[in-house]
Amino acid sequence: MAMIPEGLSPLKSGVYENPIGVALLKGSLLYSATSETSYKVCDSIDFGAAGFYHGYGITIGHEVSIDEIRQNSGQCSFCGTVAKFFSDWIHQKFDKQAPDLENAQAFVETYRLDSLELNDEGDPKGCLIRINVRFVVKKPAPSHDWFGPSLRFQKCSQDPLKVTDICDRDSLFDWESGEEEAYSGRIRPLVADTRLFRKWKESCCAIHGDHCKLIFTGRRLRRLRFIDVENRCLVDNEDDNSYTALSYVWGNAKLPQLTQSTDKRFREPGSLSTEMLPPTIDDAIEVTRSLGEKYIWVDCLCIMQDNEADKLELIPHMDSIFGFASVTIVAASGVNADVGLPGIRPKSRTQEQVLFRIKGASLLATLDPEGSEEIISYLGESVWLTRGWTFQEKIFARRALIFTKEQVYWECQKASWCEDGLWETTKSPTLYRHCLGEEDFRHPWSSDVDSFERIYRKLVEVYSVRKLTYEKDGLDAFAGILQHFEKQAGQNFLWALPASLLSTAIMWPCELSATRRLDSCTLRSEDGTVTRCPFPSWSWVGWVGEVVFVALFLGNLKSETVDLIFYHLDGSGLPRIIVQAAAATQSLSQISIRKDDDRTIVTPEDIPESVLTRSIARNILFFWSSAAILHVRHEVDKPSLSCKGKVVPSLWSHEPLSHPGHEEEAEFVVIGRESPKRKEDRLALLLVSWENGVAYRRGLVRIKISDWVELGNRVWKMIILG
Repeated sequence: MAMIPEGLSPLKSGVYENPIGVALLKGSLLYSATSETSYKVCDSIDFGAAGFYHGYGITIGHEVSIDEIRQNSGQCSFCGTVAKFFSDWIHQKFDKQAPDLENAQAFVETYRLDSLELNDEGDPKGCLIRINVRFVVKKPAPSHDWFGPSLRFQKCSQDPLKVTDICDRDSLFDWESGEEEAYSGRIRPLVADTRLFRKWKESCCAIHGDHCKLIFTGRRLRRLRFIDVENRCLVDNEDDNSYTALSYVWGNAKLPQLTQSTDKRFREPGSLSTEMLPPTIDDAIEVTRSLGEKYIWVDCLCIMQDNEADKLELIPHMDSIFGFASVTIVAASGVNADVGLPGIRPKSRTQEQVLFRIKGASLLATLDPEGSEEIISYLGESVWLTRGWTFQEKIFARRALIFTKEQVYWECQKASWCEDGLWETTKSPTLYRHCLGEEDFRHPWSSDVDSFERIYRKLVEVYSVRKLTYEKDGLDAFAGILQHFEKQAGQNFLWALPASLLSTAIMWPCELSATRRLDSCTLRSEDGTVTRCPFPSWSWVGWVGEVVFVALFLGNLKSETVDLIFYHLDGSGLPRIIVQAAAATQSLSQISIRKDDDRTIVTPEDIPESVLTRSIARNILFFWSSAAILHVRHEVDKPSLSCKGKVVPSLWSHEPLSHPGHEEEAEFVVIGRESPKRKEDRLALLLVSWENGVAYRRGLVRIKISDWVELGNRVWKMIILG
């Protein structure tokens, strides 16, 4: 960090001061100048608004054109910093075709972080205000959507503390006895001072007590392998050793893998040397040492990659592996394991923090990763944040050390700390940021049905947009979460749908681009037999695409539905009723869809032999319901429905994939009822196609109950849904 004193002289680093001195970039030097035009753009902006408040704080809002900022960048420290950030972003983001900057704007506004504690009115007791500069530009043709990055500034003192100052003191909280304000900015070194990480961990263990000891209450796996960070080799778990775990993105990096042929070699001391490990794993070993831990768990080296039995034993228990880890090391920057952990090696971080003063306020740009306004996580556009496997790894981490491009964060159940700010405070109210963007994910496990229902929906919606290298991992990468819900909330699941809420959960809506997950899933039977089974079409886990529950249920899986009775096959091949929670349901008989003598019970005699002998037997649902054939015309906008020439108005929650203009006769099956809170009562119908006696979901649509009742071609039949 460099600082221009009053009466500026040429400097070799970029530090600005207003209004007395204004630095102008000229070659490689900065020269002082004085100008009354410093405030042409910034005159009305209250830079002093940045800081921590007890209560609501201050709101600011200004709109400025990019041209104005550029024109003033040589005379104003704020505009100069903002203009450079925007220019760097343009060059980094667009290699060939630049965006349309004719109407590009910058909005200077309040960015608010609210405290955990609430007052009697339910409002936050405190908040941190940052100055947020949000850019809005048009994407290059043919898109022309509006988007852009954000740059945030935080308050700091005139001579802010450095991370090394904190590490040199006995306690992490000694700074509170000085003049510094809580949550103000501080200076972090380019090469991380790992003493801070150990202080974070030791302070959490000392002051947070049971809150951060364990969020996982299940059984710790007895048969685990670890990397011994002192001897750099694999060892077997002994005596409930404390360990760290690494959450990272494999990407296209060439990873060393534990196999039956490498097992013996990797157990030799020194075998896992720096030369043979990708930088991310090698750096994580060094971080583990700096934390005072002796062991680290890394999937590619601690799971036998060519042994299906080993994988089936360990992969479903990611909740236990990451839940019992003392600290989870998160590699949230980079696209693969070759990137390393920024800050551990020299030259792995490059952003110098520049302190400047403007209108009496001292400010530092934050080191939070770049991200658009649509991204609610402070991790921004992190590849780690988009991957399927990393989701549950972070959900189960009781403590996490999160490495981003320019700074490291700490997250536990009680605190959220970062290198570039004085967030380590014993005073209330408390600020907390969760890297997944949902405060609910701090404590996602609850035994009451209402909390389970709400958090389950959120977890599914977030996970459903994550990417997996292999489609077959769709269930495995969520299995730890399901297993933990079984232990904590007493819930049972059928292919990731809660059995107690199956009547509504089976009506999951999704985005237009959802496609079937075509690969098969590896399952283990009660007798230990390993089989491959296709994913069912009736569960969201059988599809690749975003699930949006609110599109159908007004955000509640406990909504009233209809009284369908679902069956599945038990281990003996016999149909068993899926027991559901007692919820408000409407009888199909009451709305003239089912006759009193229509069947609802599925017997062993109803199950075709061809189904029992096929690999799909474990993913089939059996139930009796109302079905009808409708004419479907696939339009550019939405498919339209009709029956014998009469239009049937419809609302689609899952549009079937097809090309515009295609027409077909398709079967629709009543699967449930939309929430009665809507203005009109509607049934939810599955659009299905039949293959070898089994129906498969292709889409989900809602129509008025009265329109369905009026159909003359309705039939009552048993549905075999795969």
